[in-house]
Amino acid sequence: MSRYLRCLQAFRRPLPPVTDSPQEQVQPTNYYGAGCAFCDDKHILGGLQPHKKRKPGISGIGGMKAEGDLTYFDTAYRETLEELYHVNSIPLSLVHTLKREMKPRSVVNSHGYITLTFSFEDLEKFLKIAKKGGIRSTVYPKVPVTLLELLRDRKLNTGAEVEILCLLPNLYGQRCKGSPIRKEFISDMKRGLHL
Repeated sequence: MSRYLRCLQAFRRPLPPVTDSPQEQVQPTNYYGAGCAFCDDKHILGGLQPHKKRKPGISGIGGMKAEGDLTYFDTAYRETLEELYHVNSIPLSLVHTLKREMKPRSVVNSHGYITLTFSFEDLEKFLKIAKKGGIRSTVYPKVPVTLLELLRDRKLNTGAEVEILCLLPNLYGQRCKGSPIRKEFISDMKRGLHL
């Protein structure tokens, strides 16, 4: 089962509520990765990772814990910035600002992978904080501050880890086994559903 589907199923097992200051929350030390899920009751933000060696495909936004990540908040925000903007160098002050300003709606632990969940309004706040914090990106002509700009203005064929961002159906509470995307639709897209 994909991490995306495991994460959606894991929404049923949230961690204790997040405090006003996320840093005060007990930090699990045995997590291996973290990310941010931006969603509402109908959609969730995902990204196509066609260059992934193990298993190319569409997944959530996030990744593995890195040396220097003290908490899963550090990992989630760093990975989200890396994948949204295709950057390797992130100002530490920007991660600290995100930790201070962004309050997740929930925190989900799915077998050691921690997902911070946010609304799409929170995403736009995240984008504005990143722009104000000096983030630069090679995959956007200008730093996006809205969901529409994030999806529409991203350049293609850049070699970025996440090539295309997309909205997917939020499957929380839905009864789906396996991939909810029909093979025929995937075949149609591969054959040339484009403008």
